[in-house]
Amino acid sequence: MSQHDVHQYIVSYSTMGLLILSIFVAGGAYVYYKRCGKLAVSAADTPIRSPPQKPPRATASTYATPHSF
Repeated sequence: MSQHDVHQYIVSYSTMGLLILSIFVAGGAYVYYKRCGKLAVSAADTPIRSPPQKPPRATASTYATPHSF
C-alpha cells in the first residue's frame, strides 16, 4: 500500500464522516423546525417572566435545634 493510497483513504473516510455528520445536523434541524415551527428564537419572542422572587426569610423555627430530631 503506497502513501498515495493511505492519503486517498484518509480523504475519502473524512469526507464520508463529514457527510454523515451533516446529514445528522440537517435532520436534527428539520425535526426541531417541525416541533417548534421556527429555527431561531429572538428575544422578542420569548415569554415575559415575572421577576425573581426573594427567598423566604429564615426564622428561628427554620434552624435545627438539638431537640428538633
